Amino acid sequence: MVRWLLILGVAAGGFLALADLGAQNRAATAAGAASSGFDRQDLDLSCQPCEDFFQYATGGWKKRNPIGPAYASWERFSQIQEGNLTALRRILDMAALERSGAEGGGAGGAAAADAGGPETLDQKLGDYYGACMDEKSIEADGIRPLEPELARIAAISSPVELQSETARLHRRGVRSMFGFGSGQDDKDSTQIIAQAVQGGLGLPDRDYYTKQDATSRKLRDQYRQHIVKMLRLAGEGSAAAERAARTVLALETRLAEASRTRVERRDPQANYNKMSLGELRELTPAFPWEQYFSDIGFPDIREVNVGQPAFFRALDAQLRATPLDDWKIYLRWHLLRASAPALSSKFVKENFAFYNRRLTGVKEMLPRWRRCVNSTDRTWARRWGRNTWPARFRRKPRPRRKRWWRTWWRRCARTSKRCRG
Repeated sequence: MVRWLLILGVAAGGFLALADLGAQNRAATAAGAASSGFDRQDLDLSCQPCEDFFQYATGGWKKRNPIGPAYASWERFSQIQEGNLTALRRILDMAALERSGAEGGGAGGAAAADAGGPETLDQKLGDYYGACMDEKSIEADGIRPLEPELARIAAISSPVELQSETARLHRRGVRSMFGFGSGQDDKDSTQIIAQAVQGGLGLPDRDYYTKQDATSRKLRDQYRQHIVKMLRLAGEGSAAAERAARTVLALETRLAEASRTRVERRDPQANYNKMSLGELRELTPAFPWEQYFSDIGFPDIREVNVGQPAFFRALDAQLRATPLDDWKIYLRWHLLRASAPALSSKFVKENFAFYNRRLTGVKEMLPRWRRCVNSTDRTWARRWGRNTWPARFRRKPRPRRKRWWRTWWRRCARTSKRCRG
């Protein structure tokens, strides 16, 4: 205990030293004071650090930065993200404008549009963001964008086709049955390997399905009602939607009961179960993994880390025991749930009412441009970073960094021989 108090004391002293340096820097350059550096106003000096260090270190900032009605949480990184969103919006607005000009023949765009070459990244970004912002077309389309996929689900007639459609939905970001992706091999950091984990739930966690207190039972009933509302918006009759909602909730509950708790998933050793194709076949005989790998576009996968083997054994049992029609209802619901934020306003509002207002307490929906920028960033982040960097940092920061470095070095050299080389 004494050791931790000493550590906290040293940390507090370091914070105060940084505060003095931050004050001098702010005096020297007022322009950067509001956005960077250590600010003593962030502290709550009425609180003793040994009693509540978190309140002491952040109380002033929390008081000045209440959580807005459109957010479930707010922190320093949220402020950074706000600046990023504004910068990304400028880039995307320009990309969408140039794309619409090309389609309309403006500014020489017709020639570029008719060139027949591959689309540039800017064109793809403009298409994606522009389509998201085209509220009039989205409202007119309603559920029609999903009709081809819904027809594919309705036509499933065998377990092989069920697996194939599951793989197809996974490629489109619909997290049904289980989760699958890639990640670092925890026992060989030079390798990125396939990872299969428990999943397939419409509620955030297994406990939402298994707890029997009044609040949990009420939330499950609200989830069932939400499924009914969404299916009715998609054209289902009242009785059919009610039956489908009960089917989905029952199937998801069986998957949840086979899932590990959040506490259990904190054990990295228990989550590391690397298996060969033969071991996968033995674990889940009813699921053709080789065909699944081929369907998702990675036929050469030869080993997979299975995070929760007991879940996959239970999933295999459900694949054999649950009627095919129930699985089709389940896939239809998960397709609708995953697609709701991109559909017309009636789907967006109902999705927000349950997943945001009811589950997280958010009171207001973000404006469309923020939702569209976020969606574009999530979908294209790895590919368009090279485009956002020059636009965001046109002013070269190097001279400012040099000034900061010289200031720090002079200050350090006066107090420590180690800084003098």
